[in-house]
Amino acid sequence: MCANMMKMPSNYVDMNEDELSYDGGSNWSQILSTVAITMVIGGLAIGLSAPLFSKALRPVIAGTGLSIFGLGAVTGVAAGITEDN
Repeated sequence: MCANMMKMPSNYVDMNEDELSYDGGSNWSQILSTVAITMVIGGLAIGLSAPLFSKALRPVIAGTGLSIFGLGAVTGVAAGITEDN
């Protein structure tokens, strides 16, 4: 929207209740859901890439992927709980 098209009120009395209200900004449920999805996909990608590494590193890489996947699942549950409340 062009700045010239917006008309600012001369004082707050000219603003209605909707214009004065503030919705609180971010939604924690959406943020947690995004983090959970990213962690689950990232954990799977890291875990499934373990065979590409040397035999000594495979368990470490697979364990790291599994940990990230698990934390993503827990974050997803937290996002669901936050959304319900």
